[in-house]
Amino acid sequence: MNKTRARPLLAAGMAALLLWPSGLVGSPAASTPGRHRIVIPETGLSEREKIFHALNRLAFGPRPGEVERLEQMGLAQWIEQQLNP
Repeated sequence: MNKTRARPLLAAGMAALLLWPSGLVGSPAASTPGRHRIVIPETGLSEREKIFHALNRLAFGPRPGEVERLEQMGLAQWIEQQLNP
């Protein structure tokens, strides 16, 4: 396949990957326009390990007392709060 023909296919493939819904964000909730339902995938991690993992990936690591606060609040609610402050 020549380069001029491959570029549009590559661009379309990249756009499809970028627009594909991720595993964390579900479909928009009908009752709250503009909001998404957060779905935490089931893994072999405990709830505390999930919180540590999320804080390390989505923030600059846990601050003092933040893990306990997230255990009470819930990880899905914290992610929702980060996406919609």
